[in-house]
Amino acid sequence: MHRALRLVALVGASTLALAFAGSALAAYTPKFSVSHVPVNGSPATTITIEQTAAEDATAHVSFYVPLGYSGVLNQAAGTKLGTVAAHVQATAISQDAIVPVNGDVIVASNADAAVAAASTACTGTTTHSAFWVLALEAAGQKLSVPVFVDATAGPEATFAAFKLQVCLPPPAAATLGAKLLDAALTLSNVFTAPSSPGNYVWPAIFTPYASAAGPANLPGTVESRAVVRLPARITLKGKITSKKKRTASFTGAVTENSAAVAGARVQLLLGTTVGFTATTKANGSYAFSLKKKGKKGTTTFRARVTVPARSITAAGCALTVPNLPAAPAGCVSAIASPFTATSGAVKIKL
Repeated sequence: MHRALRLVALVGASTLALAFAGSALAAYTPKFSVSHVPVNGSPATTITIEQTAAEDATAHVSFYVPLGYSGVLNQAAGTKLGTVAAHVQATAISQDAIVPVNGDVIVASNADAAVAAASTACTGTTTHSAFWVLALEAAGQKLSVPVFVDATAGPEATFAAFKLQVCLPPPAAATLGAKLLDAALTLSNVFTAPSSPGNYVWPAIFTPYASAAGPANLPGTVESRAVVRLPARITLKGKITSKKKRTASFTGAVTENSAAVAGARVQLLLGTTVGFTATTKANGSYAFSLKKKGKKGTTTFRARVTVPARSITAAGCALTVPNLPAAPAGCVSAIASPFTATSGAVKIKL
C-alpha cells in the first residue's frame, strides 16, 4: 500500500497551489460513460473514462452516482469487487509509449495507515463509506490506486446517491511517467440501476494538472457526463405471411426510455445463430422478410442489438441536475451509454 500513499500524497500537496494555477496548457475534454450488463438489471456496472495524449493529465476525479441507484458498500476488506483495464502514456519511456494496465478492484480499510494517509491527502478526511484499491500491474510493476466511496450527505445528497473519488499523480512523479489515457472499471453487484424509466445523469468532475509536474489546475476543472437512458429495449413481433410460400415477416423497434434509437444494427437470431441484419430507421423501427427453405419445423427467433456509446454533448450538458455546482470550466462532454439488448422469443412454424 506504500505506492498508493505516494501517488495521492503528491496530489494532496499540490492543492496548496490550486487557487493560483493558470489555464491548462492543452485542451481538456475527458469523456465518461457508464454501462450495465444486463442493461436493465445491472449486476455489472462499467465506468469508462478516456482522454487523448495531447490533453493535460488528470489530477482528481469525482464521480456521482445519480439518485435512484442503490448500492452495497459493506463488503469485507480483501473482497474482489471487479476488474480494471486501462492504458497509460509512459512518458518516462517515450511520448509514443502506450502501456496496458490491468488489475482488480479490491476492498481496503482505513485501518491501514497507508490508506488512511492517502485518503487524507486526496479528500481531506479519513472518513468514507468504503475504501477500494485498484491493484494494478503495468510493464511488470505493481501499482495501487485508492478509490474513496461515500453515500452522499448534505447538499450532494440532493442530486446523487453515491460519490467516488480518485487522485492521480502528475506524470513527472508517476511510475513510468504514467499519464492516464483510458480506463474501464467494471464492478460486480455493487450498484443497481433504477427500475423507474428516466434519463439518469452521472456527473463527473475532472481536475487537470497545469503541467506534467503539477500543480493541479482548479480553474481548468470541467464536468463530463454519462447519461444512462432506462429502460433500453428491443422488441420483436413475427407473423407468417404465406404458408404456401413459407414466408414470414418480423418487425420491432429499439428504444431508450421510450425514445427511438436510430441507426442501430439489429441482428435476427435463428436459435443462437445470426441469420440476418437490419438497421433501425429514424423512428427506431426495423423489419425483416424471410423465406424458409429446407425441412419444415418450428424456429425460435430473437432480435439482438448492440448500441455503442454516442456523443450527446449539447443535449446531455443541457439536462438539468438540480443543485449540482457548476464546474469552473463548464460541461465539456456528455455520452449516451452503450447497451446490448435481446428481445423475447418468437416461434414460427413453417
